[in-house]
Amino acid sequence: MPTPITINVGRSDIWSTSYDVYAKLNYWPLEEGDGLFAGNVAIAPSATYAALTWTPPVDSIGWKYSAVGKYMKITGPIGQLA
Repeated sequence: MPTPITINVGRSDIWSTSYDVYAKLNYWPLEEGDGLFAGNVAIAPSATYAALTWTPPVDSIGWKYSAVGKYMKITGPIGQLA
């Protein structure tokens, strides 16, 4: 059974209220919708990061993550997560 992973998403701007996180095995997700949707994580206005716990379909150290900042229903550019 795959092990859950905690993904920390750093705040990219002061306007984002949440982030959509995408995951891809061995490659960075390049745009919104590329890879697997790992989830949406809300971020408080005063927070510098938010944490999302995700269980990948297979265990691997090769997962790469990208996050898309959202304000209400408007999405912004994608950012890669280490």
